[in-house]
Amino acid sequence: MGKGILFDKDGTLFEFGPIWLQATLEFLAAVDARTQDNEQVKIALGMVDGELLSDSALTSGTPGDVAAILVEYHAFATTDEAEQFVKAFFYEFLVQHLDNVKPVGDLIGLLTRLKAEGYYLGIATSDETNSTMATLKYAKVAELFDFIATADEYPTKPNP
Repeated sequence: MGKGILFDKDGTLFEFGPIWLQATLEFLAAVDARTQDNEQVKIALGMVDGELLSDSALTSGTPGDVAAILVEYHAFATTDEAEQFVKAFFYEFLVQHLDNVKPVGDLIGLLTRLKAEGYYLGIATSDETNSTMATLKYAKVAELFDFIATADEYPTKPNP
């Protein structure tokens, strides 16, 4: 039996703080254009008085969670349409701002040392596969992971 370490991605391996608020504000502006209940949908998504709630759909939910709220507030007719919008918006934003995504510390050095010590390395994230892989490839660490659990392929955290 081998030993392994399962990492969270955002905030553990990568610092997303600088771009996350910008992405969220731009996303909410895009949603504003699609709904009459602008303030109510923002609150439902987790933006209250200009602050993001830590346990909201936007901060810890999946694109499906966000999509369900968008449909509830009539920003989209179907959950599939809303979910595609959410995924595309955040993926495109990430790709345009990858240079602002910073590894926390010497990520290549840390992961290389752990692999040399015989650890299997994994990630569990609420993000989708395409954005996760874009981030890992940009940081040049994708090949160091043995297991990657994303929200579109596995049950979301904290599901064991």
